[in-house]
Amino acid sequence: MTITVALTPEEEAKLIVLAQGRGVSPDAFVKGVVKDIIEMDLLVSTGKGRELPSEDREKRLDELFHAFDSVSTPPGIPEETFHRENWYR
Repeated sequence: MTITVALTPEEEAKLIVLAQGRGVSPDAFVKGVVKDIIEMDLLVSTGKGRELPSEDREKRLDELFHAFDSVSTPPGIPEETFHRENWYR
């Protein structure tokens, strides 16, 4: 399946930085994030796969959040843009 997502130039720049921080292409990074979301949903949904013990679930979420929190930011984009506590503002 191919999905097209319209990104602003700023969002595209952020995506590129996140991907570079993981050493992968932007396409591979997005595919990995989508895969993680799908797997996590299947693991924690009632009746749709096995549930992860809460420690494992927390560990996987911490790993995912750490990936976002540990990227280098390009010039002109504040570092706090990538901190998870600012994602929903």
